[in-house]
Amino acid sequence: MQITRELAKGQMVCKNFFQANVTASQTDVRLNDASNQVTNITVPFNGELCAVVSDLSAAATVGTLTVHVFVNNTKNANFSTAITTLAAGMVKIPRGKVTLRAGDRVGIGITTGATWNGTTSDLLVSVYILQELDGI
Repeated sequence: MQITRELAKGQMVCKNFFQANVTASQTDVRLNDASNQVTNITVPFNGELCAVVSDLSAAATVGTLTVHVFVNNTKNANFSTAITTLAAGMVKIPRGKVTLRAGDRVGIGITTGATWNGTTSDLLVSVYILQELDGI
C-alpha cells in the first residue's frame, strides 16, 4: 500500500491562546498566545485548521462568549463557537475548509455580550493545526 497525502498528512500541533478574567462587552478582542506576548502565531508549513477547543475555569450563568478564528487577521466566522452557560465549547473543522500556507498567521478573537457574567473566568483556547511535512 502506498502512503498518500490523503492517508498521512503530517503532524498535528496544538497552539494555545488565553485571557484571564474574561470581561463583558468585548468585540473581536484578540487573545495572546501562551507566551502572553503575541496575538498571532506563524505556521511554518502548509496545512489546515482541524479544531478549536475553548475551556473556561468557571461557567457563566448569563450572557454569551463567542470564539472566532483569525487567519492573516481576517475572521473566519464560519467556524466560531459560542459558549453560554457551559464551561467548554468545541468546533471541529471539516478537512480542507480552512487551509493554511507556510507563513500564514493564525490567531483567536473573542466577543462577549453586555450581559456576560463570567468575568472572573479564565479562558484557554486550543487551536489544532494539521501541518503537512512535505519537503523536509
